[in-house]
Amino acid sequence: IRHPIYTAVCLFAAAGVAANWSWPAAAIGAVVFAGALVRMRCEEVLLARQFSQYADYARHTRRMLPYVF
Repeated sequence: IRHPIYTAVCLFAAAGVAANWSWPAAAIGAVVFAGALVRMRCEEVLLARQFSQYADYARHTRRMLPYVF
C-alpha cells in the first residue's frame, strides 16, 4: 500500500468510533478519513511532479487496501 501511516490512522479512528459509538464520534471519524483522503491526494500530486516514476508505481499499488482502494 502507498500510504500505510494514513491507513493506520484511519483504522485507529474507526476502532475508536466503534468502541465509543455516537453520532459525534462518527462525525469525527468521518473528518479523520476525509482529511486522510485529501492529504493522500495532495501528496500524490507532489510526488508525481517530483518523481517521473511515481505514476507507474501508483498504477501497481493501492492507496490503503490491497486489491481494493
